[in-house]
Amino acid sequence: MDAREPRSPVPGVFALLAVLVAFAVAIFAAAPLTEALRSVGVTLVFAKVFRYLLLALLLGVLCWTLRPWRDVPPDVYGLRGPNARPLLAIPGALVAIALLLALAGLDAAAGNLTWEPGGRAKLSHRVWEAVGRGLVLGFAEEFFFRGWLFGRLRKRGGDVRAALWVALVFGAIHAFRQSDAPKVLESSPSGALEVLAAWGRNLLDLTEFGPSFLGLALLSLVLTAAVVRWKTLWFGIGLHAAAVTWLPLHSGMTQRRIDRDWLGSKWLYDGVPGWIVLALLAFLLWPRRGPAGPSAPATT
Repeated sequence: MDAREPRSPVPGVFALLAVLVAFAVAIFAAAPLTEALRSVGVTLVFAKVFRYLLLALLLGVLCWTLRPWRDVPPDVYGLRGPNARPLLAIPGALVAIALLLALAGLDAAAGNLTWEPGGRAKLSHRVWEAVGRGLVLGFAEEFFFRGWLFGRLRKRGGDVRAALWVALVFGAIHAFRQSDAPKVLESSPSGALEVLAAWGRNLLDLTEFGPSFLGLALLSLVLTAAVVRWKTLWFGIGLHAAAVTWLPLHSGMTQRRIDRDWLGSKWLYDGVPGWIVLALLAFLLWPRRGPAGPSAPATT
């Protein structure tokens, strides 16, 4: 008998209501929270506070409605147990750096890149923050997207369909970034609504966000292919962490002659060369035959 996906302990109507409440709380609480943080010496822009608050509330709703820990397998997505291969994080990181350097080299050869004046100072200022952010996001996003979400979805439709859905969600969620919010905002509920409106427009903007979405979706397919091949998250964690670390350092050290062209932008993954490299890597990593990955449902 196939192992069934656990049913949500919370009815759908209450889950939807909880999501709406989370948005309402974030809209009205972000401004007081911003001021409270400033009063203790923590200065964050309003859009960032709103984003983090909304994310925390939505994660709380997810935990309440789906009880995600019920889906975690005994080997925790190959991070431990018989499939654990932590050293795979090293080749994953090396692959990310090699591909990003190759794409940057192509961009430089096309005459698009020059060194940023004061880039060395920016590097020294950003490097430890970038490393810390890369390690945290590399682990957390792989655990959630390629671990829990992929493991849950593959029980319904198999590996390929689940990989495509995870890629869609992973790409789309990056439309909701603080950098894509209006630069001048009032710390108020109306300001929070402006942020939401800007994020909604960004998600539907095929010209500005579309290239990034495609690159991120292809990156997700690469990371999912690694999970299916090796039955562990470690390769993806290394690749993801290295990419998240390197990209802001590359952006701080270089200037681009134009913001975007067919080669992409300073983020490297949002142009034709990046798409080709990521699509090829996903194709090469995806196993043609073999056993299912770490979260495959057990059968008897």
